[in-house]
Amino acid sequence: MKVSLSVLTVSGFVLVSADRDSNLHYGTFSNPNTKYSHYWASATNVLDDLSMFSLLYVKYGGCAWSLNGEGSNNCGQFSSSDEQWWGNMAECRSSNIAYSLYGTLKTDSSIIKGCRKSTFINSFFTYDGLNSFVDAAKKKVSISDEDYTCEQYSADDDVNDDGRRQRRLSDSGSGDNELYTTLGCSANRKFTVDAFNGDSCHGSNYAQTIDTLDEFNDSLENKFDCVLIYSSWRNLDRATPLLSNSTVCSVFGEYQDFCPDPHGVLMTYEYNFAMAKANPNYKANPKKTHGYFQNDWTDPSDTEVIRKKFGTIFFTLSSIFFVFGAFIRYKRERPLRKQQRNKDMVAA
Repeated sequence: MKVSLSVLTVSGFVLVSADRDSNLHYGTFSNPNTKYSHYWASATNVLDDLSMFSLLYVKYGGCAWSLNGEGSNNCGQFSSSDEQWWGNMAECRSSNIAYSLYGTLKTDSSIIKGCRKSTFINSFFTYDGLNSFVDAAKKKVSISDEDYTCEQYSADDDVNDDGRRQRRLSDSGSGDNELYTTLGCSANRKFTVDAFNGDSCHGSNYAQTIDTLDEFNDSLENKFDCVLIYSSWRNLDRATPLLSNSTVCSVFGEYQDFCPDPHGVLMTYEYNFAMAKANPNYKANPKKTHGYFQNDWTDPSDTEVIRKKFGTIFFTLSSIFFVFGAFIRYKRERPLRKQQRNKDMVAA
C-alpha cells in the first residue's frame, strides 16, 4: 500500500509525516477518526510521525492479560525450555501493561502539556510484560523476569527474605496435579501471582490467586501516573522501544475489561467506526462526545463543559427557589392584606 507524505511548515520547522493511519480505507469506508488532531491508529503510526511531536507522555492503565508477542506467532510452536512456558499453547497470553499515550504536537500551543483529554492519542497494551514500559519511564519495580516463568508452587516452601514464598521450577517436581504459578492479572486490572492447574499456566487452567501484590500495584499507580518519555527539544527518546513493543487496544471485544479509556475518548472513536461502517458517508464531529464522558479537571474543554453544566443547574435551582420564596411570601402576607382591606371598608 502506498503511504502518502505531507510536508508542513510550522514556525520554522519542516515536518515530513506519513499518514496518521496508513490503512485509511477499511473496505467500503474511511477511518473517520483522522478528523481528530491527536488521533493515531497504532503505535507504528506514532513512530512514523514522531517528528510531529514535541512531547510524549504515558499514563499507567493497569494490568492486561493479553497476547504475548506481536501476532502471537510463537504460541503454537514447541519449546523445550522451562522459561518459555507458553510453548505448545494454542493461544499465548501473559500479564502486560495497559497504558494511555498522550502527546503535544509542534503545532499545539506551548501550554498544552501533560496527560489530559486534549493531548490524548490512544490506549495500548505492551506485549513484552512490564519491560519496555518500565524502561521507558526509567522507574524501578520489584518484579523480576523470573516472575513471568511458569513455576511449580508449594504452600509448604520456605519464605524468602522479602516475605514472599519460594517457588520451585516446574521441572523440579513430579506429577501433573501440582499447582503452577506465574504473574497474572485480576479482573480489576491489578497484577497478581496466580496459580494454575497445569505447567503451561494457561488462563483456562486458573485455580486461585496466591498473592494480590498490593504494594506493587500501588507503586505502579503512583510512579507511572504521567511520565514524559519523549521530548524533541531535550533530545529525549524513550518512546521508540516502548511503541515498538505495543499494540493498540479497544474498549470492545475480548480485551475490553483491560483497555483504559480515562476520558471516554476511545468510546467516541469506536462509535465513529461503527457509524462509518454502517454509513460510508458518515463524518465524525470532533466537538461531540459519544458514549460516556469523564472529566479530568485539567483540560480547558472539560472545565468549560462542567462550568456550563453547573451554571445551568445553578440558574435553574435559583429560579425555582426564587419562585418558591415569592409564593411563600404571598401566602404569608395574604391574611394581612385581607385584614387591612376589611379595616379600610369599615372605616369607609
